[in-house]
Amino acid sequence: MKKDSDIIDIETGSGKIAKDEAEHIVTTIDCVMARTNTLKVLIQDHDGDTSFFDDVAEDIYNNVTDETGVTLKNFAIAPDGVVSKVYISTIQSIGLIIPARKASWK
Repeated sequence: MKKDSDIIDIETGSGKIAKDEAEHIVTTIDCVMARTNTLKVLIQDHDGDTSFFDDVAEDIYNNVTDETGVTLKNFAIAPDGVVSKVYISTIQSIGLIIPARKASWK
């Protein structure tokens, strides 16, 4: 039988650390998903054309880093499942591929 001393208080010690880390993961995923949706809208607005990618890639990279402290290794757009453009960071951490399927977004 568990005693009160066996229960970890989520607001202190390792419970608080785990809670803080979980919140950071959620914030990071939300930030990356927001940028994914931004790229989706840009692709829709450009009728599937992805020529703008080079112009916005560095801004997206910097934005994610500034908002989350997470440095992306790279991210790419992949129209019809084929990677067509990749932004590669000089600092390696997390990779992200954004499928750019115009038909599925309309």
